[in-house]
Amino acid sequence: MIRNGVKAKISPSGAERWLECTAAPWLEATQAKSDMAFSEEGTLAHAAAELLWNSAMGMSPQEFERRETALRKEIAEAGFDASEMFAYATRWQNAVRAINDEYWTDWLFLAVEHGVEMSDLDSALRGRIDFFGVFDGLLGAEMIISDLKYGQGVRVPAEDNPQQLLYAYGAFRPLPTDIPDLPADDSAQS
Repeated sequence: MIRNGVKAKISPSGAERWLECTAAPWLEATQAKSDMAFSEEGTLAHAAAELLWNSAMGMSPQEFERRETALRKEIAEAGFDASEMFAYATRWQNAVRAINDEYWTDWLFLAVEHGVEMSDLDSALRGRIDFFGVFDGLLGAEMIISDLKYGQGVRVPAEDNPQQLLYAYGAFRPLPTDIPDLPADDSAQS
């Protein structure tokens, strides 16, 4: 959407702001970015987490080592602690795996940095889910969405989190209908 000549960038990560103030995306688009260091740090932490997941999902050890070396160099050049960043990403990955180990038996679908769009809500609304899996659970197919939060000082609750709810909405819509116990798209419209 364009308002007063400014194109709004609407993403699930800003949902808490723009659900409270619908003009926030347009207002933010006109402001200078003051949080670039935090944004860069978060982007690099997500790259470390994605690399670790890709390694766990079958990336060759040689490819992992090549990419890890390059990413650690990029993190250090940006002025951040690569060892701490990879350690944090590993703790997050282990926490997601623990949920799977405790509650579910088999992955039916798994994606890292999974792109979703919610154009039926707003033509500009899209995002990337850090970790998205569908599992064969006790009640049939169950979904987990986990978003890596990197930084300090701001607690982000998982329950009733607008960003996570939008990711769940965007992720659920296009799932294959051959996953057990998930309704076909047309059955939800009755």
